[in-house]
Amino acid sequence: MTKAMEDIGSSGHIMWKRRTRAEKEPIPSAARRAATAAFAGSFIEFYDYSIFHVLLVYFSPLFFPGANHSALLAGLAVYGVGFIGRPLGGILFGRIGDLRGRRTALMMTIGLMGLCTALIGLLPSHSAIGLAAPVLLVILRFGQGLSAGSEIMGSVTLVIETAPPSRRGFLASMTPLGMASGALFGSAVAATASALLSPSEMSSYGWRIAFVLVIPLTLTAFLLRRRVEDSPEFAELARSHHTVKAPLREAVIPNWRQLLLASAVAITVNGPASAGTFYIPYLVGTRGLPFAEVAMVNSIACALTLLAPPIAGLMTDRLGNRSMLALVFAAFFALAFPILWLIGTTDSLLVLGLTLSLHLALSQFIAVPAWSYIAGLFPANVRYTGSTLAANVGAVLVGSSGGFAAAALVFATGSSLGATIWISGWSLAGLIVLALSRGFARRLDQSTIGVAA
Repeated sequence: MTKAMEDIGSSGHIMWKRRTRAEKEPIPSAARRAATAAFAGSFIEFYDYSIFHVLLVYFSPLFFPGANHSALLAGLAVYGVGFIGRPLGGILFGRIGDLRGRRTALMMTIGLMGLCTALIGLLPSHSAIGLAAPVLLVILRFGQGLSAGSEIMGSVTLVIETAPPSRRGFLASMTPLGMASGALFGSAVAATASALLSPSEMSSYGWRIAFVLVIPLTLTAFLLRRRVEDSPEFAELARSHHTVKAPLREAVIPNWRQLLLASAVAITVNGPASAGTFYIPYLVGTRGLPFAEVAMVNSIACALTLLAPPIAGLMTDRLGNRSMLALVFAAFFALAFPILWLIGTTDSLLVLGLTLSLHLALSQFIAVPAWSYIAGLFPANVRYTGSTLAANVGAVLVGSSGGFAAAALVFATGSSLGATIWISGWSLAGLIVLALSRGFARRLDQSTIGVAA
């Protein structure tokens, strides 16, 4: 029996044991390759998502002609459409991941994401093909959602099933690190293009360059994933014929308690983090700040927070997932008012950059324990399906509407502080979920990653 399989209890859950710094195991090459592949996949996904909402001010009017506010809200609504495709993608690729292997599913998701993003960059505008333009944009955005619905939890599942127990938090942090790096690269590409091109050139073809650039990035990520082995846990399940024929049914019925808790955590985690998607459109479209300056500041903010995921991973290995989640929820609750006050009032690029970096850092700090917690709640034979299903419940119900809801609250109140209701409200809800689930968690298998922490 492999070392990884020795950590699996009779229920198929990953065992979690607290270790001191001296007891940390070395990282095997298979775990390093899995973490690298996870980084590459999440990099592509969040590069795509980054350029979509950062460049929204340029391409949204091309597909939704009208007033600035209506075009912006329409573009944010299409951004949310991607979240609607997530549950279907999670079910589809979750089934493949639990039946055919984590590696196979992750190879397929990265290809789909790259294809949809490249096609958005080649899509004719409303003036060229009429109503077909926004319809095709919605379809391609939905395709991105299908891929994204499996990518994050699939990569986290592969990593925690391959990594040594005392290094799971750190190695799983490579997924949010890829998210942060992809967002940084997307913002940098947008800032560079806007600095080199005029506003009319950006609206005409400049935004398209960023989308088409995903082609070589996707090919690179695809080659990296070809080198990854499937996790020892899945290999053992396949060898012993313990995979299930209906992963969705097995994840929902026998494991409904885990699914309920994981979904509640995913919903509350998505709340405060998702509000950040409205910052750039608001700063440019409503406050009238120059796009090039805002994009540059956002790029710097992303760069300043690149160390947040690995630091969060190290802290999670020491503190545990639940304690880390509570800490970040409390920070979001306390800092929502000053963050949004500065977003709405400051003219200082330095202050704006620090404000954006603070929200980004908190979003990355909460992602590391949240995704590891959710994945660790499910037995190995339905972990891919169960964790993606739970994560997508949060993404669809709350993550999809975060930018839109925050912007609507700001427009309704006439102040950036209106979005405080969204961020602080979901942060408080997250703390309540953690508090109420303590006894519930104890009734679940105490050997799971998230529960034991």
